[in-house]
Amino acid sequence: MNQFDAMLTLLRQGRNPGTRPDTDPWLPTWTAGEPLSPGLHQVHRLDGLPEGAHVDATHAWTLMSDKIHRVDRTTGEVRTVALEAQHGYSPDAVFLGGTLVTISKQQVLVWDTDTGKLLTATDPDDIPGPAGDLCALDAAGGFAVTGTRNGYLLAWDLTDGRRLAKVAGHDGYVNRVAVTTDEPASVLSLGGRPTAVRFWTLDGLRPVAGPADPGPDAARGAWTRLDGAQRAVTVDQDGVLRIWDPTTATVAARFSTCVGGSGGLAFADAAAVLASGRFARVVDLATGTDRGAVRTTFTSRADHVAVHGRTVLVTQGGHTEGLVNVLHLDGLEAVPPGDDSAGHRLEFHAAVPTTGGIAATGTDGLVRIFDAADGRQLGEPLGTQRYDHMGRRGLCRLTIDGREASPSRPGRSRC
Repeated sequence: MNQFDAMLTLLRQGRNPGTRPDTDPWLPTWTAGEPLSPGLHQVHRLDGLPEGAHVDATHAWTLMSDKIHRVDRTTGEVRTVALEAQHGYSPDAVFLGGTLVTISKQQVLVWDTDTGKLLTATDPDDIPGPAGDLCALDAAGGFAVTGTRNGYLLAWDLTDGRRLAKVAGHDGYVNRVAVTTDEPASVLSLGGRPTAVRFWTLDGLRPVAGPADPGPDAARGAWTRLDGAQRAVTVDQDGVLRIWDPTTATVAARFSTCVGGSGGLAFADAAAVLASGRFARVVDLATGTDRGAVRTTFTSRADHVAVHGRTVLVTQGGHTEGLVNVLHLDGLEAVPPGDDSAGHRLEFHAAVPTTGGIAATGTDGLVRIFDAADGRQLGEPLGTQRYDHMGRRGLCRLTIDGREASPSRPGRSRC
């Protein structure tokens, strides 16, 4: 059994796969009360940093480290296509009708998803000097809009790579752009400090009249249709979800949710599907109520989210393991507010058997006593949090009842 198969076995037993298999044999490898989610359909470890996600009727797609991965939704078979020209990390990527659109610092690039062949590349000289590097992207209907580090928005024709329009849209870094070709064809942009929400016509990037800088510190935004009308949805850092009328740039509805921070945003059945900690959480767009969440197998936060029908593809952010989950919204669970934030699981450095259980010390330097039978933590942690100069690692040796435990690989102490 390889390491990944072993991890899945632990997950199906409700145990914690976060602890490395080569550590002290007394290390607790479980987390009581956290079984595999009923909504989890597939788990894939693709080794890379996810840069985009897409789901269609038959497959789930993601870009990682210059490779397109296509996952069969029925069999789980993964087909990998390498992009023909190495372009390095892409800040953003969009799958669009048999093509993949990515950005480098100075170019928009269009690739064939079946062959990895480069189809179109824009001219780096078309980016104005004051604009800075490209940092945000969205595309629809043969058009792309990019945001730059210094607040510009640039529109592009994906067929021939022409720049169609430019505007100095924000007073700082553009965090997100979202494009819709449905009437009215519009662009949503989030940028500046604090983050302003602004609307533009797709044709010419002309501003839509509306209140100045509405919606403080918006972290994510996307387009959907509600009751037959085109609407934009944004979520603020503090969890406020706003539904916008793009014709007037005004707020049509406003709800407080338990979802904050950045991450993916997609839609299913008049509901928003948001990356939230280690969950994909669903919020009703008519009432703002929480419908529940699907638990991922991630050890850090969920990031990109894509939806087709009731199927969700979600990728793990901030980590190069390349973990992706295919989830079903039929498996929603009740997840209390606040549980989403438990993103990083504690890694244990050393453990030793003691009276009544197992004592272990982790990355925070605190000592915890666990029940040897079911993994429950007994009482409160002992000691004071201690970190090294990098702020990551704490104690690596532990002696209790005359027994000493330390990392099991000689010469490779984690302290």
